[in-house]
Amino acid sequence: MSDSMKVKKRLGDLGVVSILVIDNVDEALHVGEALMKGGLPSMEITFRTEAAANGIRKLVNSFPDALVGAGTILT
Repeated sequence: MSDSMKVKKRLGDLGVVSILVIDNVDEALHVGEALMKGGLPSMEITFRTEAAANGIRKLVNSFPDALVGAGTILT
């Protein structure tokens, strides 16, 4: 099974993706930790703030089992 198929299957199994607007990296880590503890390891970070890219990096590095993606990419 390809990596993209594994991701699709995992997302389907989870049934929900949390949508986050990150204003600072510390906030991203706190929210990510709460979501992971609550059994919601799928997160879409909106790309509307200056902190989005660093927030995604921190989440990916801090929670390797999470599915972390970017949303609202306009260009």
